[in-house]
Amino acid sequence: MKYSHNPAQLSIFDFNNVLQIKLPEDNELVRMRKLIPWDELVDLIFKRYSDFGRPSRSVLLLLSLEILKRRFNLSDEDLFERFKTDISFQFFCGFNSFEHGELPFTPSTMTKFRNRLDKATLDEIENVVVRSLIKHIPKKRRHSIIPDSTCLPANITFPTDTKLLTKVIDEAVNVAKKIGIKVIRGRRKIKNIIRSFNLKRNKSFKEISKMRKRLVRVGKSLLSKVNKNLSRAKDDVEDKVKKKIKEVLEKCEKILKQQDKRNKEKTNIIEGRIVSFHEPEVRPIKRGKDGAKCEFGKKVGFSVIGETLLVTAKIDNNNFDDRILPRRAIQKHRRITGRDPTEIILDRGGDSKKNHDLLERRKIKDGIQRKGRQKSKPTRCQIRQRRRRSVVEGKIGTAKQFYGLNKNKYKEDNAQAYTTFSLLAMNVRCITRKAA
Repeated sequence: MKYSHNPAQLSIFDFNNVLQIKLPEDNELVRMRKLIPWDELVDLIFKRYSDFGRPSRSVLLLLSLEILKRRFNLSDEDLFERFKTDISFQFFCGFNSFEHGELPFTPSTMTKFRNRLDKATLDEIENVVVRSLIKHIPKKRRHSIIPDSTCLPANITFPTDTKLLTKVIDEAVNVAKKIGIKVIRGRRKIKNIIRSFNLKRNKSFKEISKMRKRLVRVGKSLLSKVNKNLSRAKDDVEDKVKKKIKEVLEKCEKILKQQDKRNKEKTNIIEGRIVSFHEPEVRPIKRGKDGAKCEFGKKVGFSVIGETLLVTAKIDNNNFDDRILPRRAIQKHRRITGRDPTEIILDRGGDSKKNHDLLERRKIKDGIQRKGRQKSKPTRCQIRQRRRRSVVEGKIGTAKQFYGLNKNKYKEDNAQAYTTFSLLAMNVRCITRKAA
């Protein structure tokens, strides 16, 4: 059931708790709190709650804590510890008096809160906040957008085939123990082989291929044994556990089929290929940069509004083409402001005849860099747009360095929640600093 605490209401037992919070007006969190449209956000999140049942935890408090977490890049546990002693944190969460003691829930409640928010709700949260902040940008630049894309890496180790197949074998062994298979022949031997393989440096392609084939054979034989014994598993194994076991086995079978196909056809191109056991949706994102030529996670299309506010235009597991960014950025801008942008500035990755025709048709200034050598000299407008193109790189770099977007520390299902609240905290803080 919906519930949000009233900060003005005091308990009849709070006789000693009369220390009113008075913070200076130039405090960052005081200024941030004034800029956020709390009522609209709480009403929006209320739609994800039922009208019946036990009252929920305070939505206002949970939302405030999530923003603070992303602003200071803290874990749930560290956030709760800091809340106990930091007066500004408590003021930001809507408390008028200093609260001694702990919050009325555990850090796991934050995870449940994030799981409630679907993609449409998160998208609307971002739109509502940006709509309220865009008023603080000068009218000249308010409808100028600069799109770009980057990778949001998943919180996984660098994936390799042998590492993935080793995990498949480990999971199959764990399932075998759960259903009562005590003796697994050759388990110690294959464990020693894997260990010696991992310790060896400078492995040749032939050695890696040979090891991959061997692990696939071991995994297949182990899975067939587990599947035979699963039907006559012990009665003390619950139905929920059996369901989880089946999900794990299906994932193992899919990985083994993909790796077997790779061995037989000698190809790396497999549709929907799983590279991580715990995050099966993670995909390799190829990049043309020296630091990391390939990253694993989601590809995110960003758009900078008025050289100030960073918003998401598209989030996808696959490595989409940057040529779709102008259309997505226009759609996002229309949902926020109700009108088309005045100009779009984009690097040569977005160059296509369709995009240039689209901007000409909608009477939007075309700042998309064209590929190849240009015959005519650039105009003053084109020189200005070229200089401003680097703004989006700086914004993305700031988001990665200070707001945790260098790695998605949530599960891939909650990647959009991670991105939305990080950008919310970043945009609000950016406006407070400009207004100071």
